[in-house]
Amino acid sequence: TDPVNRVSSRPDFLVLGYPWLEGTVIDDQGGSQYCLFARSNCRPQDYDRYVPLRRVTADMPPTFIFHTVGDGLVPVQGSMRFAMALAEKHVPVEFHAFAEGEHGVGLGGSDQALTAWPDLLEKWLRGRGLLGSATGSR
Repeated sequence: TDPVNRVSSRPDFLVLGYPWLEGTVIDDQGGSQYCLFARSNCRPQDYDRYVPLRRVTADMPPTFIFHTVGDGLVPVQGSMRFAMALAEKHVPVEFHAFAEGEHGVGLGGSDQALTAWPDLLEKWLRGRGLLGSATGSR
């Protein structure tokens, strides 16, 4: 009867910036990136089930992803695979892979290409009707 319980908790959209989507994948040596950064008693098999790529469904919200090919901490390939999995399930996805930039570029800093991603996001949100019309003013 509570009105809050009648509202879906599914987000209307996702915005992922250089996401670490494969950190819990178990590697050939039985470890994971996640356990390299976690507590010393971390067991990779306890976290392997949380790999987002394995959880992609057609019911996922529209997703905007940006990453840099030059990200030395989180490989861009995980974002690429996730975007492709979303597309295969016909989930609206927009993916931007910028050539340069390290992990944690924020709004792009002084890189002219990277500073475009917030505008690309705004256009995507407006185009999906999430911020008003695509031709509306800021």
